[in-house]
Amino acid sequence: MMYIPKVSRALLEAMRAGLADIEDLARSVGLDPTMPEHASVEQVYDLFSLAAAKSPPWFGLIMGTHIDSELFDVVAANSTTLGEGLQKLAYHKHEMSGEWRDIVREAERTTIRFKLTEGPFARQRQDFETSFSLRCARHLVGDEALEPVRVAFEFERPAPEYYAHYVSTFKCEIFFNARNSELVFNSVDWARPISRASGDVPSSITQRGGRLDERWRGRNKSSRVREVLRTKPSSSIEEVAARLNLNRRDLQRQLQEEGNSFTQLVEEVKIRIACRCLQTEGYNLRKLRLELGYDTEQKLLRALEQWSRKSPELRELLERVRKV
Repeated sequence: MMYIPKVSRALLEAMRAGLADIEDLARSVGLDPTMPEHASVEQVYDLFSLAAAKSPPWFGLIMGTHIDSELFDVVAANSTTLGEGLQKLAYHKHEMSGEWRDIVREAERTTIRFKLTEGPFARQRQDFETSFSLRCARHLVGDEALEPVRVAFEFERPAPEYYAHYVSTFKCEIFFNARNSELVFNSVDWARPISRASGDVPSSITQRGGRLDERWRGRNKSSRVREVLRTKPSSSIEEVAARLNLNRRDLQRQLQEEGNSFTQLVEEVKIRIACRCLQTEGYNLRKLRLELGYDTEQKLLRALEQWSRKSPELRELLERVRKV
């Protein structure tokens, strides 16, 4: 079981700011509110769901903007720019939860694209992750007035009172019913230096930041290809190579040196996505077809049947779907 050191205390305080009666809720998931550093990832997820159920619908936004996490100092410890810090935050989030944030660099702007698993209170979770990322960005550069270029959500526009909280949180263009949930910064802000105005940082934070930096920089090429494919499984090898600033031949060679091939990684990522989606209540084959980039459901089913010969988990899930 994975634990979240210290961060849980900041989460509890942020949940309290979101109007949740946090002490009783914490105990209901087996968590001692006086010692939240012993919370597991599963307990924090359950606690968030309970708090969201008993709070106003904009709970996630309030929580994200009020959190004052030492994780911000951890990602800042060995970073030089805002962009580097936010990339490490995305990597750490994946380590803890398995969920991804794709970072798309363009000439004038950089986009953080969120890939959260579906489930209860998905909108509140997305609100939290997006506002949390902006809160982290403002902390990293020491500028509470930092504004993104735009923010987009896959959900529909909410009622006026709820919408007002989006406006006060992000202070930029806000789009709903978007294809992706994303937070966009201009390239000038992305390159801003990390602020060291907070003074001395405890050695424990510096050490954690150093270990995170080592893991982030130590990602091999296969891991980085998987990161790209998770956000667009239908990507060609040329597209992935371009994202990694390589040509096709060099990427193939480096993957071969690591004992992998692009085809193997595509199949691996698609199998994992298929398993995740088929385990999600209400997720149908049409959604999975769009997620994996297939033209027809028939092509998807042929691929699933082929992959199921290599993945017992996928085979079991497919049998369950057929029975339904």
